Amino acid sequence: MGCLYELDLYTQMAHDFAHWVWANRTRKSTMTTSTKDTRLHIRCDQSARQLLDKAAAYSHVTVSEFVLRNAVESAQTVVEAHESITLSQADFLAFLEALEQPAQPNPALARAFARHSEQVE
Repeated sequence: MGCLYELDLYTQMAHDFAHWVWANRTRKSTMTTSTKDTRLHIRCDQSARQLLDKAAAYSHVTVSEFVLRNAVESAQTVVEAHESITLSQADFLAFLEALEQPAQPNPALARAFARHSEQVE
């Protein structure tokens, strides 16, 4: 029983050390790649702060690093969802076909181009 406990203790120590090394390596690389020159102030209730403190501690980073990293990842996901489109194979083929054989301009489009040419040189 004592031998298993010691093994668990050493395993946990190795695990904690690996996380510490990873967190510090990540911290150094992010600090050297960009200069943080703006501030973001947020307010939260006590329970949210305690949760963020605990999560940051488990991640072996500061609360600021934890919040920033997760906020940026979430922001990237939201922006990507709004700025990209996923098509089925059939829709993609229809899109390519439309690019290769564009529709002829209708009279309203022709008038809009003429009006634009008159107003802008």
